[in-house]
Amino acid sequence: AGDSYHDRGGAVTISSGRGHDTDGGLLSLLTSESGKAGSSGAMLFSTGFSTKSDSGSIELHTGAATEGNGGGISLLVGNGESGMGAGVTVFAGETSDKVNA
Repeated sequence: AGDSYHDRGGAVTISSGRGHDTDGGLLSLLTSESGKAGSSGAMLFSTGFSTKSDSGSIELHTGAATEGNGGGISLLVGNGESGMGAGVTVFAGETSDKVNA
């Protein structure tokens, strides 16, 4: 998406197809496997830095269902053959605003 000097930058939307009578389409984002040495591909989801306003947010949403269960969210960490097991780390941002902390 394009840059803008005086307005909001461009947007990117990736969407799978709708199934009118059955399931909606699947959207997969995959990195490649490693070769004989090295690591498999990595994924980075990051929002930009802001100097005069809030920085962007990252949101994960699942759909609601009128007849059935709402969608779940799974976070899975891969197994390893050697070394330490992988971990999951979640950090919340800090604030210097003593009133709203």
